[in-house]
Amino acid sequence: MRRWNSMVWAVTAVGVMVSGQSRGSVDGWMLWAEGTPPDFDGVVAWVKNAAPTCDKLTIRLMDPDAPNGSGDAFKLDNGMNAGVLQFMKSIRDEKFAGEVAVLPYFDGNWVWEPSGTTTTHEWEKPFYWAQQANAILAGAGVSQGFFEVNFENENSGGILQVDDATLLAVQTFQKSVWPSLSQSPGFIGLAATKGYTSALNMLRWTTVPLSGSGMPEPPLASGVLELYNMAKCCPGGGDNCETTFVDAYSTVPQTPNPSPASPQTIYTRAAAAADPVTDILGTPTASCPTQSDFGFLFGNKAPPCSGSYAPPDCMTGADMSRVWLMFSSESTSLGTIDAFGTWSAQPGSGASVETFKTFCGKFDDAFYTHYWNAGSPGGDAQPPRYAIFQYARMPDSWKPSTIADVCNADLDGSGQVDLGDILAVIDGWMTEAGDVNDDGETDVTDLLIVLEYYGGVC
Repeated sequence: MRRWNSMVWAVTAVGVMVSGQSRGSVDGWMLWAEGTPPDFDGVVAWVKNAAPTCDKLTIRLMDPDAPNGSGDAFKLDNGMNAGVLQFMKSIRDEKFAGEVAVLPYFDGNWVWEPSGTTTTHEWEKPFYWAQQANAILAGAGVSQGFFEVNFENENSGGILQVDDATLLAVQTFQKSVWPSLSQSPGFIGLAATKGYTSALNMLRWTTVPLSGSGMPEPPLASGVLELYNMAKCCPGGGDNCETTFVDAYSTVPQTPNPSPASPQTIYTRAAAAADPVTDILGTPTASCPTQSDFGFLFGNKAPPCSGSYAPPDCMTGADMSRVWLMFSSESTSLGTIDAFGTWSAQPGSGASVETFKTFCGKFDDAFYTHYWNAGSPGGDAQPPRYAIFQYARMPDSWKPSTIADVCNADLDGSGQVDLGDILAVIDGWMTEAGDVNDDGETDVTDLLIVLEYYGGVC
């Protein structure tokens, strides 16, 4: 029905659960990139030589006519002069076939107005901007333009608060521009980013039409749940709070001595755990547990369908395929609260990006068992996807190596670091024939370099 059904994520993203067996490690990520403008060159390098394969991008969109000039990269004319358009052409030239969303940043009201159009609401402007940008891209031979506009409650400046009434208003506007909605040529969808407590709403908004709206489609093309800034007071609120459960973002404690103590987080604790998935997930429960974990922080807002929980107020059998769970790294007055950096190869930290990917695969399997298909591991539930916020905050060891480094490892000149280059190192062992690091000899160091850049494109 919706045009995303043909996109590349459909099969390869998370694998399939068969007869209760693991579906394997997670592959295919959303990469979220902010900045004024974002690091376009860095994101292009990510697309070309990424460690976790990225098949969806969300980039910051600034007001093209912002008085401080911060939106210069987004100014549209009759050509491809805008930095963001050059970026789009670059990633498409690199064969990136995934979706690209723009995240409008409302620092006050937008000055920019669409040419020849009078807008009724501030939130209409990014849709018109994306429509014009796509027309320019198409004229330059770039057929895949911007897929959706993503409104994040935290930074939308109150321009668009995501609820049923507002979503219907946006969908009504979309229908006035694209009468057949997603079946209309050039349709630009709506995405929304909210906190983890909106899990059930995101499920509803991405899978079924709004109740009583008469619309033929769900209101959201995508939903993103921020798995940080998560806190819960137990057993009650206010003066009755005995324990503050803190996740990846160091919220202000509601008690003088919260447990776990801020800035300790479940991620930091689990980095040293023998079984980090169990340590983080915990047992799905709506009751206060003995320590902070996702089983409570997420589970009491999106419980499996058992006991007193029945659809649509629970998750068993859910189709979360258009919902992304977003990990983050945040800087606070207490220091960096690391939701994924603790798994990097940075000094004093845990393991590599590959370890983190494996962790997410296990994490996904655990959610699949406890939430999406609780009690029915052979069921047909569709689990969520995963996102990384944001490019600039990722550990350097996670970011793609420079093209020059990759090309040095491409010993056979095939344009890609692959098995041929490993064989070239072996064939040139203890000679200069397979020397990658220019020390005059082919040895273990050269083999490790080739393995590091394996799969990279030169």
